[in-house]
Amino acid sequence: MNKSKAVIIIESVTILILLLIIGLNSINTNEQNIIRSEEISPNQKYKVVVYQKGDPVFPFGPVTFEVSLQKYNNKTDPTEEKSFTEINTFFVNVSDDGKSGDFKTEWSPQYFKITFLGDEQLPHTIMIPLNENIY
Repeated sequence: MNKSKAVIIIESVTILILLLIIGLNSINTNEQNIIRSEEISPNQKYKVVVYQKGDPVFPFGPVTFEVSLQKYNNKTDPTEEKSFTEINTFFVNVSDDGKSGDFKTEWSPQYFKITFLGDEQLPHTIMIPLNENIY
């Protein structure tokens, strides 16, 4: 009789632990892309859009950013809305102790630079050349 009570207690504790783990993993319910920044280069030829991919992973996980660098499509009709073509997209995880992370951007005639900042990591910088001959 004591053996069956012990087995029931062990099974119950195991089930509770599994439910707790599943519950904690499902807390990150916001999976929407949030536009954190949208900038046009000083020469008006490029645009960068930085999206935050949902909320940081619970409880102290990283936040994921998607960065989309786009080039302006030259149009002859000035009444048409500006349109851009994506030329580079990448994803970056930022370790910021469960917070939303931060970044700063810099434009130059030769490159676009973005630096990602987080409390739990060194600054991470990515530079993309803006060579008119490439694009």
